[in-house]
Amino acid sequence: MKKYIPVMLSCFLALSLWPVTGLAQEREPLITEESYCMILHNDTGYTLYGSIGTDYYVGPDGQKARHVSNIKLGKDERQQVCSNGPFYEGYKLELTIRTLFPVFSCKTALGGEVRIYMQEKEDGFGKNYFADCL
Repeated sequence: MKKYIPVMLSCFLALSLWPVTGLAQEREPLITEESYCMILHNDTGYTLYGSIGTDYYVGPDGQKARHVSNIKLGKDERQQVCSNGPFYEGYKLELTIRTLFPVFSCKTALGGEVRIYMQEKEDGFGKNYFADCL
């Protein structure tokens, strides 16, 4: 069995370095003429920080990029967010909630209200953040 370990490691290394660029098909970015909007509702009882991000696209210079906007919501504040894309499949954007680092992320559709809330952890130390993503 020990004599097969170098062969298995070599195969694993060769497969992990295999180029995968040809496997994924490039698709056109999903961009619309009119803006789609949603309402973010901070129901945590605290000021909330996060970001809204679009899907990636390839710019005119050939570089892969995306749009990301930071958000700050006060206690019980509602804020309208609108975008023309590029959207993820299903006309969705990525919503990320963070403290010092990301604590929650989801892809959410536009066209309604997304309530952001939190719950105390069962052990009493810290909080879990959630959103009713569409």
